[in-house]
Amino acid sequence: MIAQKMKIACCAVTLPLLVTLTTTAAQAAALKVDPAQTRVAFQVKGVGGASGSFSKFQGTANYNPDNIKDLKINFIIDSNSIDAGAKTAIYKGEKVFDVDDYPTLSFRSTQVIPKSGNNIKVDGLLTMHGVTKPVSWNMQIDPARSNDQQLHFTADTRIKRSQWGMDGYSKLASDQVDLTIQARLSATS
Repeated sequence: MIAQKMKIACCAVTLPLLVTLTTTAAQAAALKVDPAQTRVAFQVKGVGGASGSFSKFQGTANYNPDNIKDLKINFIIDSNSIDAGAKTAIYKGEKVFDVDDYPTLSFRSTQVIPKSGNNIKVDGLLTMHGVTKPVSWNMQIDPARSNDQQLHFTADTRIKRSQWGMDGYSKLASDQVDLTIQARLSATS
């Protein structure tokens, strides 16, 4: 009888401890963008179009490879860090990014939908040129280089810049803009 009560008492103490440890192990890791291993780029077609990138940005992700639906991503991009080659000054100007009035672009994920293989759809809110609109990204996670301490992915989306009030040079440059992020995020210390 005493041995049975001891077993019950031992289980009563051990079970909550195991549940706590399991829950803690399954929590998402806080990851931070590695700027040296990340590229944020865009492409606009047309005579006035350009391909370019941003060199200053920061981002975070909460990532648990065992529960991808809980992925949370936040990116903030310094719009003044744009490089569009010979057209950089035009793209920084008030008819396009207007970097003086809108110094940042940002993206915050709101939902993740698993697709086939390592592909997921990441829905979220893109704020650009003072306007916030929903955007969906197609993301491919590199499983060979992703784990609970780091995340490697490529994501792309196509937007219409006019929806963000960026309609300058509409006769020269396409309204469609392709955005691509190739990123490496790793555990923060």
